[in-house]
Amino acid sequence: MMQPARFTLNDAPRAWRPGLTVEALLFELDPAMPIAVVRIAGQHVHRKDWKLREIAVGEEVRVVYIVAGG
Repeated sequence: MMQPARFTLNDAPRAWRPGLTVEALLFELDPAMPIAVVRIAGQHVHRKDWKLREIAVGEEVRVVYIVAGG
């Protein structure tokens, strides 16, 4: 039996699907799309690239939200 395709998000496995972009992933996580820093395979992904940058099977994605407060 084949294993479902996966990628890793902040050290947790997640189901992968073709065409999944950084922007789509962040919208799924939080539709308000807060300010975040995204790294894939250790490389920073600039916000201007989120719409086009697709996540590949097996990639390690790290999302860190920027929170302001006082």
